[in-house]
Amino acid sequence: MSAAEVKSIAFYRSYYEAGQLLSDDQRHRLYDAIPEFAFCGVEPDFDGDVMLQLAWSLCKPNVEKSIENALNGSKGGRPKKQE
Repeated sequence: MSAAEVKSIAFYRSYYEAGQLLSDDQRHRLYDAIPEFAFCGVEPDFDGDVMLQLAWSLCKPNVEKSIENALNGSKGGRPKKQE
C-alpha cells in the first residue's frame, strides 16, 4: 500500500488554527497541500512564501504520522487471541 492508497487522515485542530492566521489565499493553499501530500505524495511548493512554509513545517510531521498509521492499519493489526 502506498500513500496514494491512503483513504483518510486526521485533520487536527492545530491545522485549522494555523490556517486562521493566514490570508484566505494562503489558507486555501495550505488546506489543499495537506491532502495532496497525504493522498498523492506531492510535496508542496509554496513559492518562497515563508508563512506557508512555516505552517506546513508544523503540519507535516502529523500528516506523515497519519499516513504511517493508515499504512500500518492496513496490515490487519495484531492477531486475535486463540481461546
